[in-house]
Amino acid sequence: MNIVITGASGFIGKQLIPLLNFKKSEIYIFGRDIKKLRNIFPNFNTYTYENLEKILNEDSIILHLAVKNNNNNNRKYLKDFIKTNITDALKIYDIAIKSNIRHFINISSINVLDDKKKDPYTLTKKKFIKRLKSKKKIEVINLFLPIVYGESFSGKLSILNRLTFIKSNFLIKILSAIKPAININSLALFINQKNFDNNYFDNIISDGQINNIIFQIFKRTTDILLSILILSLLGWLIIIIGILVKLSSKGPAIFTQNRIGKNGLVFKCFKFRTMKLDTAILATHEVSSNQITWMGKALRKTKLDEIPQIINVLKGELSFVGPRPCLPSQEDLIKNRKKNDIMNILPGITGLAQINGIDMSDPLRLTKVDYQYVKLQSIWLDIKIILLTLIGKGLGDKIKKLD
Repeated sequence: MNIVITGASGFIGKQLIPLLNFKKSEIYIFGRDIKKLRNIFPNFNTYTYENLEKILNEDSIILHLAVKNNNNNNRKYLKDFIKTNITDALKIYDIAIKSNIRHFINISSINVLDDKKKDPYTLTKKKFIKRLKSKKKIEVINLFLPIVYGESFSGKLSILNRLTFIKSNFLIKILSAIKPAININSLALFINQKNFDNNYFDNIISDGQINNIIFQIFKRTTDILLSILILSLLGWLIIIIGILVKLSSKGPAIFTQNRIGKNGLVFKCFKFRTMKLDTAILATHEVSSNQITWMGKALRKTKLDEIPQIINVLKGELSFVGPRPCLPSQEDLIKNRKKNDIMNILPGITGLAQINGIDMSDPLRLTKVDYQYVKLQSIWLDIKIILLTLIGKGLGDKIKKLD
């Protein structure tokens, strides 16, 4: 098997290539400046792109790192971004098609997943990926990376390279808790194991926050403080809502429902009752509108029905931010979540899917966004989701309309 790497002289390539360990494989490095490549990688096969077609065959894999990055991410340089990130990249891909290679692995930043970003790098990489999908004739695997760190940092964080103490593991954990990151060793391990799966979901590679003590402390502290704050400020409102729920229809003010939590464990989820007493236990999108009480409609629209879930937060069964907990009967959603490690974290009252208006009526899309949240968890993202929820982003559950 031939492992062909383009753009090897960049920040990621310099750190990644010495860590690659493909047994019974030859690694071929391609770039524009052959002298530069040989100086950086004296022990590897180095070539210019004119020789690409001679090396590729049906047993080859391309790891495409060649890119114009954000160092001059200004629209006046857009033509340069188009040339490198689209035109030249498509030439490489066309040669790959002609050679009928095994995989084309395209490395991109997670910025490409953000629809709001309009900088030259993001626009051109998005367009390239779209072109790959439109003319796909070989297997393309897109790997989306957050901040990459190893012995040093790049881009806006390169200033940290001057601080010798920044390599401290504790400080790295602080930085990666604030924004998602990936250690170059973890990226190399992922590629060495050929652990990529070209499915419906974007392949986002990150360290995650499960083992980050800084993030976990932030998460639990935020949950407890927000719970206390809400109970202190809205205690009077909780009492009034409880009375109105009782007056709106027969039944208790608060009801409990089995939900699937972290690691697939079932817990009792508390909510203000919004449905009539004889309503079947179904997902919200499966409930008919005539089963919702007049008070329930107001509570669902404002999400105030979820205030009692503060009890679950204080018990450690829920977090304020996370994937929405599902019913035990939603077997397809549970299966998809297990497959994508979504159940490794606490579910939440609000989350990335909710602020984007995605509910459980579209389980595949919901799983995709939940997967993105798990991979991109960070202090900054959690704060953003909480703030957007507070201003009303994504409020309201969809229910079945009567025919």
